[in-house]
Amino acid sequence: MANNKLVKQYCVNLDADTGAMLERLAELYQRKPSELIRLLIAKPLRDEWSKVQREEHPENQEQPQPARFGGGVI
Repeated sequence: MANNKLVKQYCVNLDADTGAMLERLAELYQRKPSELIRLLIAKPLRDEWSKVQREEHPENQEQPQPARFGGGVI
């Protein structure tokens, strides 16, 4: 996903304590709070997407079958 423009924006409402933690961590990591949220949710979001895809497409969970070729040597 390299070089993708960030075009989608979402609002996240946090309570005061969580907001303070986010702002402190963003300061420590020298990031904007919105950038830190994006970085923190990226992997869990991909993991959840993978889980949903596995549930929706069980046919992809089967073990691959080895190829069997019939006939003689050419």
